Amino acid sequence: MKKEEWDMFVDMESTEQARIHRERGKENRQMMKNPHTTGRRGSARTVANDLANPPSRTDIFVVTHTRKNGTFVSEEVRQKMIEINEIVACDPSSKYKDLDHDPVAEVFGKDGRGRVLGLGSGVSKTTHMATAHYKKKAEEVERSKLETQSQINDLKQEVIEGKRTQMEMQSQVNAILTMYGINQGAQTRISANSPSDQVFA
Repeated sequence: MKKEEWDMFVDMESTEQARIHRERGKENRQMMKNPHTTGRRGSARTVANDLANPPSRTDIFVVTHTRKNGTFVSEEVRQKMIEINEIVACDPSSKYKDLDHDPVAEVFGKDGRGRVLGLGSGVSKTTHMATAHYKKKAEEVERSKLETQSQINDLKQEVIEGKRTQMEMQSQVNAILTMYGINQGAQTRISANSPSDQVFA
């Protein structure tokens, strides 16, 4: 910045009107119940850098109201964040519900007309609803991913149980052969290359 530009800025900020404006800003900031924690970085840059697309309103609210060290601006906000995280933990797809039923709405209440909590200025329910189709698709994808992961986990458990049964059968066969005095080297072994071993090959 050039010296003359800096001098002009100092002159502007040294007026009584500018001082009153700053004091009013401080007072308004202190009155905010849920101030964001993005600082000079801003919400848009924080969301772009820290969240995958498309982020839900809940994702945006959590990341922009949580400090880098994981703390919150107040105990009230901390308690509400715990509630939001518990809802998401029980039902991850709840993040993609509409503005009146997502975790933020459940904890903080429904938004009135005008500004939508967590989405910054200039975003109303009307403008947000314009993206409802895409959010619905995202919800379907998220639900499909969760169902697929659940099926994979079930299949893995079946394989583990199958291997356990296989080992028990092997032990029983060896015990029977030993009881009848059959040579240890001749004991029949269940193939280690059974289909259950190849499921995740």
